[in-house]
Amino acid sequence: MANVSTFTQADVNKEELHSMRTNILKIAYKACFEIIARCFNNAVMKEFINEMIVIFKKDDVLVIEFLRGILENQETLETVCELILECPDNCAKPSTAYLCKYLLARLKIIEKDALLKGE
Repeated sequence: MANVSTFTQADVNKEELHSMRTNILKIAYKACFEIIARCFNNAVMKEFINEMIVIFKKDDVLVIEFLRGILENQETLETVCELILECPDNCAKPSTAYLCKYLLARLKIIEKDALLKGE
């Protein structure tokens, strides 16, 4: 994941870069929320989420698509809500909440910038 987050448009064209980032985030979601969060030793979850945030900082469209993907898929939404509200684990719960907080705050900044640009 760290390797993909370092790619720039100088390395590959814009569509390929967006596609690579989208695919790595899909893999990260599956690994992070559906596998690692449910494991006994899930300390690596923080590293996954930090790398996801690095990727999100580079592509606003991914933030929107990722949030839309969570909200429009009932199973995904239930998994995230379960991790935030019901998970007894001291690593998975705050890590998931931190990612959601980051995504929502970033979305508000994206919306503000779009309004100021008149889009």
